[in-house]
Amino acid sequence: SDFYVPMQKHWSVSSTGNAGFTIVASVDNTTVLITPKTAASTSTSSSVSATFSVLLQKGQTFFVNKSNLGDATSLAGSIVSSNQPVAVTVYEHGTGTSSCHDLIGDQLISSNFLGTTFVLPKTSTEDRVFVMAVENGTQISMGGGAVTANLSWGETAILTPTADFSYLQSNKKVYVYHVAARDCEFSASLVPNATCAGSYTANLVRKNSNNFSIFLYTRTGFENNFTINNAPIDLSTVT
Repeated sequence: SDFYVPMQKHWSVSSTGNAGFTIVASVDNTTVLITPKTAASTSTSSSVSATFSVLLQKGQTFFVNKSNLGDATSLAGSIVSSNQPVAVTVYEHGTGTSSCHDLIGDQLISSNFLGTTFVLPKTSTEDRVFVMAVENGTQISMGGGAVTANLSWGETAILTPTADFSYLQSNKKVYVYHVAARDCEFSASLVPNATCAGSYTANLVRKNSNNFSIFLYTRTGFENNFTINNAPIDLSTVT
């Protein structure tokens, strides 16, 4: 399995914040090859900048971490390869503005599950979408329009959604990492490609009385195929 690490490259990270990724093995004798994009600390070293390997047993976790973050020192574009199934999670602590900071991140998918078409919801004007290439000669466009970015592998394009839903296309497979900012809160999610079969069920938890919204997109004619708590969604209440 091969993973390329996407990260946000728009907001500042607090002086006490850091960012990185963790790798957990699912079986014994898992060999993991790690290529950090820039010098970083790890579970076993205070500074690593070249490709190295680690041997993990089932349930063991290894981290690669970076502080003093900036565009030139970001770990975005780092590579993780393994001979057995692993879980890779990216995290960024202290992301935000001078008055608002949050921990954001998501679990990654391996590069063989990436796609070239994506639907992007906009939650606020602060939203940013980070598109990272895994191949040279990658071209990005929004809404079927002109090419907005030409990327080499490991490079990231920063996009700002302007419509409630935007259609993103690329000529080669990419990672799409969506960071939303609303009411002094930040969150991040790896966007699945639009043709991914995915799962037919999802669990949601509402932890307080703040605004809570669900974004669903589907092909025309399939709007009645969704239920919440086994009850059909009343489309008259949907905007």
